[in-house]
Amino acid sequence: MVEDVRKKSKEKVEPPISFKKLIDKKGIDISNIKNQIDLKIVKQNDIGGFYFFLVGKGISNEDVNRILDEKNQHDLKWQNMSMFKYQQIILILKEVIEDNFGKGIDQVYELCVKKLNNDKYEYKIQIDNLRRLVEVLYYEYDYSKR
Repeated sequence: MVEDVRKKSKEKVEPPISFKKLIDKKGIDISNIKNQIDLKIVKQNDIGGFYFFLVGKGISNEDVNRILDEKNQHDLKWQNMSMFKYQQIILILKEVIEDNFGKGIDQVYELCVKKLNNDKYEYKIQIDNLRRLVEVLYYEYDYSKR
């Protein structure tokens, strides 16, 4: 957000900056920013909608609960700024999933493993169960497309 503000004005803003200073210096409407952030959080964390989406796909309740547990763990790691390597791996996995979505979950998983191994990512240190994580990302992508 600070970078976007910097592009809009020649006056430099040095982080950290409070929202009050941002409004004073740049005229940014804080209520608009808050509404945009809240809307994005609701969209990303629509667990109820995601649950019914998975059930509608014919996935068993046991598997749905496992996927939701893995999604919760993923969301915590994804939002943790100190997990930079994890976030890099996730971006690679999302790219593979997006490029190969039509091939089905099993083939997408194999392509993800191949990509991580070819690029020599030490994913086993960052990720407990790659299969489950790919499954979460795969269904999140599918859910986001609807």
